[in-house]
Amino acid sequence: MTVRQFVAEIIRDMFPELGVTIVDAKAGGGLQFVRIFYQGTPQDFGKIKRKIRYELAHRMNQKYVPELDFVYDDTLESGDRIENLLKNI
Repeated sequence: MTVRQFVAEIIRDMFPELGVTIVDAKAGGGLQFVRIFYQGTPQDFGKIKRKIRYELAHRMNQKYVPELDFVYDDTLESGDRIENLLKNI
């Protein structure tokens, strides 16, 4: 499993009330840092990031657990905006 899949599973199992979908993950520094992109309602992951990372440590078979940074992905909204602009031309 990838980090993206692990995090998506953790959020689905432990925090379903968030209503977010994990769409992508970009790793850097040999998996020391992972930026997680999500769609849905913009959230403040500050309070639960530690819990997600703790659970990730239990599910991953690695010596180190990456730092997580959650970024709202607005590509669908941007695409809709561009499509509406093109329709109005």
